[in-house]
Parts: sequence; C-alpha cells; structure tokens
Amino acid sequence: MSDENEIFYSQASFREISIKYIMGKLVLIGMSPEDFYQEIKNSYLKCNSSDNEELITSYELPIEHKDPFDRIMICNRLNQIILSCYPIARLKIIKNMT
Repeated sequence: MSDENEIFYSQASFREISIKYIMGKLVLIGMSPEDFYQEIKNSYLKCNSSDNEELITSYELPIEHKDPFDRIMICNRLNQIILSCYPIARLKIIKNMT
C-alpha cells in the first residue's frame, strides 16, 4: 500500500461494533469497544464522518441495501466522491437512483 493512500472508517462502524459486541456476535479479544476505538483513533485511519443530509437521504438508495449501517456508509461515500469532483456546491447525490 502506498503512503499516499488514505484509509477511512465510518462513524456508523462504531455503532455497529457496539451493537454486535453487546449481542455477543463480536468478540474483541483482550479489549472493550472503547479500547478498540482508542486503537483506531491513534492509528493512521481517518474518520469519514456523516452529516444529517447524508443520513436523511439514505431512504433513496435501492432497496437491495437493507442494512441501515451499510446505507449510511454508502451515502457517506457517494457524497464524498461527488464533493471531490464538484467541491463548489453540495449536491444531492442519490436523487432518482431508485
């Protein structure tokens, strides 16, 4: 991997980790979700945060994307791609996808 590459994580991932941890569907050996977060926070990974516009437009994704956390991450990434191409204006990116 090139040093020029940036690797992002989604805030939605932490909510999903917490839910799966408490349900017993995720085992973090030797650490709690808080410890895991500190490891990520101290790493080279960058947070790909979501804003309310991304969250509210996730209903416009095709129904094939049923997992709510996946929907948040997809909307977030699509919005980032659009903004990197058109940084002047914030566009509603998913309109008419369904």
